[in-house]
Amino acid sequence: MEGYADGIAKGVAPKARLAVYKVCWKQNGCFDSDILAAFDAAVADGVDVISISIGGGDGISTPYYLDPIAIGSYGAVSKGVVVSSSAGNDGPNGMSVMNLAPWLVTVGAGTIDRDFPADVILGNGHKVSGVSLFSGAPLKNQMYTLVYPGKSGVLSDSLCMENSLDPNLVRGKIVVCDRGSSARVAKGWVVKKAGGVGMILANGISSGEGLVADAHLLPACAVGSNEGETLKSYISSNTNPTATIDFKGTILGIKPAPVIQVITHSPAKCPAKKPLPENLNYPSITALYSTSSAKTQSKTFIRTVTNVGQPNSVYRATIVSPNGVTVAVKPAKLAFTEAVKKQSFIVTVTADTRNMVLGDSGAVFGSISWSDGKHVVRSPIVVTQMDPL
Repeated sequence: MEGYADGIAKGVAPKARLAVYKVCWKQNGCFDSDILAAFDAAVADGVDVISISIGGGDGISTPYYLDPIAIGSYGAVSKGVVVSSSAGNDGPNGMSVMNLAPWLVTVGAGTIDRDFPADVILGNGHKVSGVSLFSGAPLKNQMYTLVYPGKSGVLSDSLCMENSLDPNLVRGKIVVCDRGSSARVAKGWVVKKAGGVGMILANGISSGEGLVADAHLLPACAVGSNEGETLKSYISSNTNPTATIDFKGTILGIKPAPVIQVITHSPAKCPAKKPLPENLNYPSITALYSTSSAKTQSKTFIRTVTNVGQPNSVYRATIVSPNGVTVAVKPAKLAFTEAVKKQSFIVTVTADTRNMVLGDSGAVFGSISWSDGKHVVRSPIVVTQMDPL
């Protein structure tokens, strides 16, 4: 597409047939009645899987009996339909995950094994890494004056909102715009109308280092929060800051992939109180400890797994414990036969809450990996603390 990602792409179900149901409207959003009607129609049409990427609420957890997605999906699941929903666009702050009903499969965004790099080369020789799907005429290493309208202190200027840019300031220059409030590509259109030759879209703290490659309308790329601060510091400390953008095309074979990034930030903190995570047979393990208790605490989780591989298989556990946490698994070996296809195991997570250091992410991470020598089944472990309500 437009010179990027040349080759053949296949999804996980290339022969699947799609049934599409419209529930959202340009000016009016997504009505509960339309969402519920779509669920009913999809089930009546005999679909096998429903994927719904709709969420919202600004951190406010809606009771299941008032949530149209929870209600509609419950009816669908009761008829044997798998429902996959989006986790939302916020995080990593608490109460930031949407669509948490336990009968839903709640999915975060992940990366793929390819990248679309674009380097910002500054006048001092420093290189800042970004991403872009711009396919127009390149800048051919020509240096242009670099400006940040946000130096004015006006929020709309920093966000490159419609009619906010002074053509006398940006004409013939590369403009640094902050991400947020308006569509990413739309900011480039504002820059282009004001006479700018390029744009660098800088993440704020809330977006972190997660990047989205867009097909921009002018030479432009996106950079992370830290790189954005580097650019702004360079602009403020130089009398004649300059830059150019070098578009690298498609890079294949990126590892590791997929990883959770960009839209859904890690760790995900769920607002639902019931049912407790340890009571659900999730592949992941979330250990939540109270900050009010100053002692060593243990939590126990029971998980049941089903062998879908060779009938006579033996899987052994490898534990990577989170920092400051002890993890034990019993039994440490699971033996499957033709007759025994399901096995349960117990995970005990012990944390010294007095000395546990969670760091900037607010959590520590580990994993349990079961392997038969050929296949590996991994369960992530998240340990965090929360103030009692």
